[in-house]
Amino acid sequence: MKVSTSLFNKQQVDRFSKLNEDIQSLQNKISTGKNIIQASDDPIGAVELSGLQQVKERFNQYSRNADNAINRLTIADNALQSITNLMTRAKELAIQAANDTFGAQDREALALELIEMKEEILSTANSTDSSGAFIFGGYHTNTQPFLKNAKGNIEYKGDRGNFFNSVPYRYIQPFDEVYQFAADMGGAGFVFTGENDADIMHNSVSINLNVLEEQRKLNETFNGDVKEWTEANRPALDQPTKIFYSGSACMYPEHNQLDPDNPDCREESAYPANPDSEYGWEKLFSERLYFAYNRNHGIPVRVARYHNIFGPEGTWDGGREKAPAAICRKVAYLQESGGFIEVWGDGLQTRSFLYIDECIEATRRLMDSDFMGPVNIGSEEMVTINQLVDIAAKVADKEVSKVHIDGPLGVRGRNSNNDVIRKELDWDYSQTLEEGIRKTYSWISSQIESDNYTPFYHPV
Repeated sequence: MKVSTSLFNKQQVDRFSKLNEDIQSLQNKISTGKNIIQASDDPIGAVELSGLQQVKERFNQYSRNADNAINRLTIADNALQSITNLMTRAKELAIQAANDTFGAQDREALALELIEMKEEILSTANSTDSSGAFIFGGYHTNTQPFLKNAKGNIEYKGDRGNFFNSVPYRYIQPFDEVYQFAADMGGAGFVFTGENDADIMHNSVSINLNVLEEQRKLNETFNGDVKEWTEANRPALDQPTKIFYSGSACMYPEHNQLDPDNPDCREESAYPANPDSEYGWEKLFSERLYFAYNRNHGIPVRVARYHNIFGPEGTWDGGREKAPAAICRKVAYLQESGGFIEVWGDGLQTRSFLYIDECIEATRRLMDSDFMGPVNIGSEEMVTINQLVDIAAKVADKEVSKVHIDGPLGVRGRNSNNDVIRKELDWDYSQTLEEGIRKTYSWISSQIESDNYTPFYHPV
């Protein structure tokens, strides 16, 4: 009995103690307005909060960098305006000095004023920001950019680079790798209509030119004549940044893809060039552009020719989607078995499709290798578009009929040839098309079923 009573009393004391701790915790939360006082209150939330605090810190740094940049631009603008005013005054004095009514003494006075103005311009050209960094010194922010030499002439000691000094080391560190996946593109309904050719070529070429030019400038910056910079404000590059370029099988010649059963998409078959679309021509040009920058500017590049990459999270509606996503969407829209979907052409045109996870793995292998490419990254499981519909119907467990209509088709046959990638990178696809379609169909179906989805495409 004594033991039971003692145990009971202890339990009650523990309960009151825990209740008191809970009350104290609630009071702290109420007084501070914070739900998490210590990590034990919500371990997962604490971790998320820590990550958000890091993001906040980074954005605060970006904000400070922007404020600093605005301050420097303001100082530079005021300095240039001041120099402009001085030059205007100098012009006025020169006109006065040419007047015959001015004697030698008058011209001497004008000369003295011009000398003073020259000194003022020199001082203005050596303006600094609030941290003491010179505005017009380029990279050389700690060195006075304009100096008089022994003969009294002004010499420029800065350079024409950009100003990075205000940005902490961790934010200006050059990338080890750059991945260029961006392009103005879509499926056959976007690429082969002819209505988007100018935008496709202009936008995609502009992207690639800008990526390469910016990387060329950075490589020259961090490997160039910036010896006076310290490791505290300048990272040193042992190797220039490596760039990956995602090319496309669309650059292969149309005349090699007329037979749906035997298309020729070997890497060496690219020439003589004859892509079937402006998109393909742009991809071919940009591929050559990357190799040209490699030869002339020493930028390490890796070039792949992707063959119809698909998977969840990809474009599946709106007019730019490719065949796997479009067909999965059409099948998913069918409320029950027995419906029909539209298929462009006779459906006998052939393609191969590679699931996104395998594409990433192959891309990573290419980047880790010494092989520059170009190299095909794709599947060799070639199917007709009709067969692709059948696979999607099987995954959805629906009976689906096909209605063939006119539409943009592209080449008659296309299939990846993986001989080079097997030899150079020891890589080959391992997932069947059906496995990839199953995952893709499941995701697209979930998007259609979501409450906040408004379809672009309305099935017949």
